[in-house]
Amino acid sequence: MKKIFLTMIIASITLNGCSQQTELEKVLHNYKTTDKGITEIKQLLVVDINARVKSSVEGKEEVAFQEYMDDQSGATALIIAADNGYADIVKALINSNADVNIQDDKGLTALMCASWNGNLEIVQELIAAKADVTPKSEGDNRTALWMAARQGHAQIIALLIDAKSDIEAKETHDFTTPLFAACENGHAEVVKILLAAKANVNATAYENNITPLMAAARNGNKIR
Repeated sequence: MKKIFLTMIIASITLNGCSQQTELEKVLHNYKTTDKGITEIKQLLVVDINARVKSSVEGKEEVAFQEYMDDQSGATALIIAADNGYADIVKALINSNADVNIQDDKGLTALMCASWNGNLEIVQELIAAKADVTPKSEGDNRTALWMAARQGHAQIIALLIDAKSDIEAKETHDFTTPLFAACENGHAEVVKILLAAKANVNATAYENNITPLMAAARNGNKIR
């Protein structure tokens, strides 16, 4: 405990103005402790670059001080930074050798969070750092590509396809593909990109086995 406390003091001094700051320390110094997730990021980094928010899952390592969010137990500093759109922190963490492929307790990676939220710069940084595009969320098996398609982030879709994401990967709640999710929610640009990548237009979903075209028509979404 004394060692951890001493480390926290040293880290605090360093983050607040030591002349020989690392890139990560310099970036964090630009944020306020009231900025969402920053306190948690700093607390995690005192423990380790890949330390996790206290896990709610039995048997998982518990090294952090408190849960960051109810739905992000097990998250690392990188996941929190990506989820909140802190591109400079993400870049600094990657340059400090943070593991880009750790999943939180719900199976979410930094790439998945950034893809859902539409943070293009962060997605670019993570893909450049060789982030795995294949992980799936716990329970519903949603991929980063599915999440970006559901939210309508066309540029991110293009990046993920270039990174060899599976364009046919179905989530297991309603069994929808990325193309289906895009059609259902009226994201025309995403649909065009997926169709150009040869996404299956006949892949069915829901108990009544409707197709992406049927979903688009049902919701009044016109794909031109």
